[in-house]
Amino acid sequence: MEKDKALDEIFTGNGPEFEVWNHLYSGLDLARVELDKLSEEGRGILTRFGQRVFSQRTSLTVEPDDTFAAFSQQALDVPWLKFAADMAFAEQAVCRAEKALVRYVELQPILTRYKLSDVASKYLQEAGQTFLFSFDAACVAFCNAALEQTLRDLLVDANVMTNRELQRSQSTANTLLERAARENLLPEAAEQAARDLIAKRNKVMHRRFEGLKDEALKARENLGVVLQ
Repeated sequence: MEKDKALDEIFTGNGPEFEVWNHLYSGLDLARVELDKLSEEGRGILTRFGQRVFSQRTSLTVEPDDTFAAFSQQALDVPWLKFAADMAFAEQAVCRAEKALVRYVELQPILTRYKLSDVASKYLQEAGQTFLFSFDAACVAFCNAALEQTLRDLLVDANVMTNRELQRSQSTANTLLERAARENLLPEAAEQAARDLIAKRNKVMHRRFEGLKDEALKARENLGVVLQ
C-alpha cells in the first residue's frame, strides 16, 4: 500500500516546481548577495582576483616574473579574497553542472559482455564523466586510452602477446589494432570503429579544444562498437 502511494506521488501530478539547475543558480545568487555588502570598487577587485586565481590554477603555468602566484597563496587566508576565489570556481562548476544535466540524456551506456580489466574500466568511466562535464577533448583521449588497454587485454587473452612483451614494446593503439587485425580478433565493424576512434583522437589532439561535443559523443559510440 505504501509503495503504491509512493508510486502515485512520482508518476502523477506536475512534478517539481523548478529544474535542478535553477536551484544551483539560486545558490550562486545567494552567494553574490554577500558581495553586496561591499562597494562597487571592492566587488570589482574581488571579481578580478577570483578570475585570476582560477585562470592561474587551472592553466598550471606562471610567468617567470609573475609574483601573483606567491601572493595569491597567502591572500587566500583573507576571508573576502578566499570567498572571491571560491566564487570563480563555483561559477565554472555550476555552469558545467547545468550542461551535465542535459548531456547525461545523450550519454548512452556502453554494454559489453567482454570482461574489461580494471584499468580499461577506469578509462571508460573517466570518458563518461569527462563527456558529462564538457571536457570533450579529454573524453576522446580517455576513449582512446580505454581502446588501447582493451586491445592489450585482448592480445594477452588470445595468447598473442604477453604483458611483458607489451610493456617492452610500448606499442601505440594503432600498432595494437594492426596486430589484433592480423590475428582476426576483431569483427570488421569493430575494427573500423577502432580505426575511426584512433583517427579522431589524432585529429582532436592537434586542434583547438572548443566545439568538440559531436566528436566526443562519436568517440564513445566507436568505443562501444569495439567493446560490444
